[in-house]
Amino acid sequence: MPANFEGTYAITVKSPVGEQMSTLELKATGDSLAGTQTTQAGECAPVYDLVTDGETISWKTDIKSPMSLTLKFEGILDGDNLRGKVKAGRLPRSSFSAVRS
Repeated sequence: MPANFEGTYAITVKSPVGEQMSTLELKATGDSLAGTQTTQAGECAPVYDLVTDGETISWKTDIKSPMSLTLKFEGILDGDNLRGKVKAGRLPRSSFSAVRS
């Protein structure tokens, strides 16, 4: 049975420039998911290329601050906890963790 990824997640990315917080909101739209991600600066952007497979999920979102970057997330859901890696442009991969509220 596929995992239920719907909900609101508080994400913490451990980046080279310190911890970065954001909020991911995922909602079912028919047979697929759609969502938005809001940065700690209040910038909200749609998520796209959203793919789930069993307990795994991947998505992309674009940010403009502190610089324009595409963030590529890949994670695994374990109950209400999501963990994985994020790639921000040419920067090295960073780890992230998230908790669904």
